[in-house]
Amino acid sequence: MTQLPPKKDIINSLVLGELIFLFFLPFDRVVGVFEKSGLEHMRYIFAFAMPAATAGGYVVLFAIGKRIRIFIQLARYGLIGVTNTVMTLGIVNFLFLSTGVYSGYVADIFSAIAFFLVVTNSFFWNKYWTFNEGGGAKTGREYIQFFAVSISGALINVFVFHTVVNILGPQWGFSVKAWANVAVAIGIPISLAWNFTGYRVFVFKGAQKSISTEAKGSGAPPLSPQS
Repeated sequence: MTQLPPKKDIINSLVLGELIFLFFLPFDRVVGVFEKSGLEHMRYIFAFAMPAATAGGYVVLFAIGKRIRIFIQLARYGLIGVTNTVMTLGIVNFLFLSTGVYSGYVADIFSAIAFFLVVTNSFFWNKYWTFNEGGGAKTGREYIQFFAVSISGALINVFVFHTVVNILGPQWGFSVKAWANVAVAIGIPISLAWNFTGYRVFVFKGAQKSISTEAKGSGAPPLSPQS
């Protein structure tokens, strides 16, 4: 019989699914994903479908994590990463819509603002869920370390955004608005692998132990020394 994830995990995956939907809306206002795909009349159905999809997907990944223990962390980190990606697009496009500015150094600032807001959100999700590092005694130090690991990703994101938007400019028939979102999307995944490794090794140093304890409860085999 398949063992379901803890109730907290189900709730967290539902909340993240709803956040994905909400932050997708400003992006859709600019790019028109629902309209172009002919799904505009179904837009708000996704307010229910997205949380259901993220929760269902997490159940499947959790089941895999019973066999490959680190997969539990990767599943959580991945879901938070998807949420962060959509949050970045949502925040940037909200600023685009609010100001009417889609390029130039002001747009670079928008990218940086989105990054730091998303990193703060990511810190708390990863601390208390992905790496299960509860307790507030070390929160301040961990927050600084988290930002230190993430700052290289921020510099890469802004550099890529500036290069794609302001140096290369729109390509292949993309509009300025759409191209700005292409730049955001290109910059986001570049830092994900580095960030996960940095968070796990340098910030949340008890993550290995916490996931070991959790995995034992789910029946997962022990990690090898190389894991």
